[in-house]
Amino acid sequence: MLSWNCWKHNGGYPTRAVLGRLEEKAEKKDMTLREVLEVLEELGQHDVLDCVPWEEGMKLFKKGTQKIEVLTQGSADEGEPTSPRVSPSPRENPSRIILDAKILMVFASDARTEAMRVVHQLRNPLTSRGKVGVLLLTDPDNYIVARQLTIEGCNSIHKWFKQVNFVVPVLSPKFLLQIQNRDDDNTNKEEKLYNRFVYRLLLDHYVSRGSKNLKCRPLYPVEFSRQVLQSELVKDNGLLMMLWKCSSEESVEEFAKIITNEVRQRRR
Repeated sequence: MLSWNCWKHNGGYPTRAVLGRLEEKAEKKDMTLREVLEVLEELGQHDVLDCVPWEEGMKLFKKGTQKIEVLTQGSADEGEPTSPRVSPSPRENPSRIILDAKILMVFASDARTEAMRVVHQLRNPLTSRGKVGVLLLTDPDNYIVARQLTIEGCNSIHKWFKQVNFVVPVLSPKFLLQIQNRDDDNTNKEEKLYNRFVYRLLLDHYVSRGSKNLKCRPLYPVEFSRQVLQSELVKDNGLLMMLWKCSSEESVEEFAKIITNEVRQRRR
């Protein structure tokens, strides 16, 4: 019905295209009216919404609820690690949490276990080094990120890329193949697509800043030390050659301290 109204009143564009993409996804067929309106509002597609009192409806939907943030600090008591958090904990209001640093972490499946351990520790500091918010792209339990990637994948990633302080790639043999478009494994096409796109954004940012690496802070698990450190791509790449080993709690805490201090210095 929404698609039909969009076509009737506005010729079908641009909201019709958005709704059409939603209808093509099997997992989106059961979306509630609230979720559809939220998508249209987030994307600024008001051409069909102008025909109905949607703003009043959204206010009623949101009445008595807290604002949902895309990038917040996680809590070990919430069944983490997942990112970004979909709803606040009973003890915390995400809109009031002040993060000392915000990062986008990307990794391939061969480093997922180690990457998620690092994510969990970054969100739950062992020292007083500051709070780090972590955004992940490949988190099926996060309907906000999954929804935005389904509708406007590249645009959403580009938007988040500009919002975070750093991008933290977890280097592994598979990740290095993916960013060079040499990975023949098609079991996870989205992972490969996202990692390569983020790397492209990093390269563009690096070049536009006069070959100064202001955005990329790579990590690597100790189990992949030989493959990563001997990679020609890593040794000759201004984005990847300054990397940090992340296989101990002490090294992760030190890494978090470095990036939070760097963000504080930039804010002065």
